[in-house]
Amino acid sequence: SNPRTWRDRLGRLGAILPANVRLTSVGVNPGNANATADQNRLVIQGVVRTTPGQDKTQDVLKVVGLLHSDSLFARGYQTIKLSSTKVSESDNVAEFTIECR
Repeated sequence: SNPRTWRDRLGRLGAILPANVRLTSVGVNPGNANATADQNRLVIQGVVRTTPGQDKTQDVLKVVGLLHSDSLFARGYQTIKLSSTKVSESDNVAEFTIECR
């Protein structure tokens, strides 16, 4: 509801993500829910690119950990969790969806 809070949070998101992470979508209340609890819901989708042989799932979990441990980004969220991941061995990427509530 506060544009300044969102500006700060999204700016921080860009600052804390590693160079091998690319966001593909960031949505606030993507389902356009009326419930108060869902109006602050943030869904982040992206990809992590790794070198061959690296554990892509662990790299995705590191992204979740970074978001969770950053006090500015995590302020106002009870949970920050990985809701889905899809690993591609041929492309050395892992697609992810992170949900913040």
